[in-house]
Amino acid sequence: MEKIPQYLVNNPLVPRHVWRTAEWDDILAVVLLALTAAILVFDSSFFSKDPLQHLWYQHPQGVNLQQKSTTDINIAQQLKDQGKEIVIFYGTQSGTSHELARNLSHMIFQRFSKAAIVADLSEYDYDTLTDVPPNVIVLFILSTYGEGDPPDNATKFDEWLDKGSQKSLANLHFAILGLGNRNYKHYNHFAKKAQQVLESAGGSPITALSLADDSTGLTRGDFSEWATQLQKVFVDRCQMPEQPRPYESTLDITPSDPLGDSESITRPTVNPQSASKLKGPTSTIYSAAIASMTNLTPRAQRTTLHIEIDTSHLPRFKYSVGDHLLIWPENSAHEIQQLRQILRMDDAEMHRPLEIRSKDPETKVFWPQPVTIHALFKHHLDIAGLASRDLILALREFAPSQESKAMLDQMALNYRHLSTMRPLNLASILLQASSSIPTWNLPLPFLLDHVNPLKPRYYSIASAPAVSPRKIALTVAMREIRLGDKPPAPGLASGFFLQAQQQLLTSKLPESEKDPVPPNVWCTLRKSKFKPPASNMHPIIMVANGSGIAPFLGFLHHRLRKLEIEGGVGQMALFYGCRDETSHLYKDELERVHSAFGGQLRLVTAYSRTSGAGYVQDFVRAHGTAIEALLCEGQANVYICGSVNMAFSVRQELLRIFKNRRNWTDAQAQDFEGAQLRMRKWQLDVWG
Repeated sequence: MEKIPQYLVNNPLVPRHVWRTAEWDDILAVVLLALTAAILVFDSSFFSKDPLQHLWYQHPQGVNLQQKSTTDINIAQQLKDQGKEIVIFYGTQSGTSHELARNLSHMIFQRFSKAAIVADLSEYDYDTLTDVPPNVIVLFILSTYGEGDPPDNATKFDEWLDKGSQKSLANLHFAILGLGNRNYKHYNHFAKKAQQVLESAGGSPITALSLADDSTGLTRGDFSEWATQLQKVFVDRCQMPEQPRPYESTLDITPSDPLGDSESITRPTVNPQSASKLKGPTSTIYSAAIASMTNLTPRAQRTTLHIEIDTSHLPRFKYSVGDHLLIWPENSAHEIQQLRQILRMDDAEMHRPLEIRSKDPETKVFWPQPVTIHALFKHHLDIAGLASRDLILALREFAPSQESKAMLDQMALNYRHLSTMRPLNLASILLQASSSIPTWNLPLPFLLDHVNPLKPRYYSIASAPAVSPRKIALTVAMREIRLGDKPPAPGLASGFFLQAQQQLLTSKLPESEKDPVPPNVWCTLRKSKFKPPASNMHPIIMVANGSGIAPFLGFLHHRLRKLEIEGGVGQMALFYGCRDETSHLYKDELERVHSAFGGQLRLVTAYSRTSGAGYVQDFVRAHGTAIEALLCEGQANVYICGSVNMAFSVRQELLRIFKNRRNWTDAQAQDFEGAQLRMRKWQLDVWG
């Protein structure tokens, strides 16, 4: 034992039995404890509350990583600080409302030289609307989502509407455009609710509530009509002076080095306006080969393909039952060549690598860097899609003659009628507005500003990873577009798949001189909540029509595999509707699965075009007793996939079953349905 220092031996604070046996490390610990105690006593700041102390008790998985740290914005103060008199609020789920708000801002600036604030509803304090001066115009573009719900970025605004404004909105001059689909039960409910609440609080609408109906496919046409009406009100009622501005590019274009990786210029990028759809670890966009394509309806009028995508070379590409696969189509060589000729672009110009960036560093573009004009036309711009009325009017500035300008005016005036009678894509408009050989000289930035990005198509996955982990199956019905008396033509995605089918067949010919190269697609996953219960024993009811059978194939294969492993499966019912036997998708496979489940699956098929058969909802009604037993005694989950009209009718039949058999009122039945939807006991995957 080392010798103890004399100053410790004689210290009355240290008992003698301690220093007699203490080691140096023990003594050092005592000294440190004494110093710490002194600090705690004399430094009162040590006891002050740590402003970040709450983070110790916060669940990281419960934190919204996108939540802004700043307080809600005072819109009245922001308008004053920026010296602006127009604000455009948008409530969006998929990005359309945001896109239209930006378009409207651009239109107002071009015609009136007034810059508007484009405002995300999630960022503002709505109580400050009472402080907005009367000379300010407040515009809303509001989407309705799901069961009449507000979109994700407008839930806080919806809560404010529920409470109602605590002060008068007598100074508020506003207008609302609602985006919805008439086939849904609560058509444009959110926009109607906002209009009613703002008017009740004293707000003054400068135009009547306008509603865009996506069931017609003309949302942007409805928007254009509203925007035109709005600008007329600006002039006539608000006495806003017109100060038209020539087109000003928002982009910088510079030559780039030669391309190293040609694949990089074709890879789609996520459009910033719709990025919310692709958030999460599965948002990476991959290139995958089409392994096989089978025509499921060789004798039917409408073609439906079973497509298998090979992801064996993509180890991180892992899907779950019920997920969606997003696929980006490509514009055809014909569309590209036609537009190239009209714009007088030679081959060298089409394939010259360019860096194209926004002049505003905060604004992201939706194409890769570098890129070529050919890649933009083929992979990134919707040059074959229906052009907006705004684009037609914007083209007037570049019209090669007064005659062309007058023709554009006529197209804009008769836009709704013409869009149902003949093609109105960019190339066709330029051709129709030229009486002779077209000599259009459109700046590339103008095209990028006005032509919509090419958007992915969503497909329900028709396979299960437990059975087919590296091949993803899709059920794709070919869509035909009919315009006037012209023969039907395939839509963009349908034409893309039909061309891929031909390429796949050609690549497998023995006489082909080239190596067999299957067609590739750009794709990504979108996680879905449309999934079977975790327990294989839980009963389920599935209702589908047409290609809506796709996710239920995945459900059944998943449950059959679990049955083989676990040895048990709950009661199931599948009601499937199609036109006739020629359009009966997966008939043999469904019969095989039905047999394999050994009586646990009730399989009911409805042929709507066969005399006396009826629609799928009629068969739901006919099996009301069995359905009631599954729902009430078995607590079955209900899944509906297919057209909006079918889903609405099936839901009505389900409610009728409860009203008739349980003597419920309409209100009781609707309350029950609402509870089932909120608990996700009833789920829908439907389209217009």
